Amino acid sequence: MIVVQEMKNWEDALVHCRTHYTDLISITSETDQYAVNSMITDIQTPTFWTGLRFMNGIWFWVNHQQTLPSMPSCPIRPFHCGAQNVQAGVWENRDCSETMNFICYQNISIHGNQDLHGTKKN
Repeated sequence: MIVVQEMKNWEDALVHCRTHYTDLISITSETDQYAVNSMITDIQTPTFWTGLRFMNGIWFWVNHQQTLPSMPSCPIRPFHCGAQNVQAGVWENRDCSETMNFICYQNISIHGNQDLHGTKKN
C-alpha cells in the first residue's frame, strides 16, 4: 500500500493509481484495515479516497473485490465516491470532485499466478 500525499479528486486519484501502481485501495478485511491504520499518520487530509464507487444503483470496488462496507443505499449526487475518515475510521460517501489524499496498492506477483491481494491473474 502506498499513501499518496497529493490532493486529487476521486477520478484523478484512480487514474494516478492505475498509471503508477495497480489501483485505488479496497479495504475488504480486518487485515486490510489494520494495514491502513498503520499508515494513518502519513495521510494529511481528514479523509482519504478508496476504490469504492456508487454507480447504476450499486456500490462496488473498482478492482471487483466482493466485501463491501455499509454505505447509504441511494446517495444523492454528487456523493457517489467512497472515502474513509482518518480519525473516526468510518466510511463516508463524498462528493467525487473533492480533493484529498488517497491510498494505492501495487500487486506483486507470487507463485506465478497470484498477487499479494490473493487475486488470480489471467
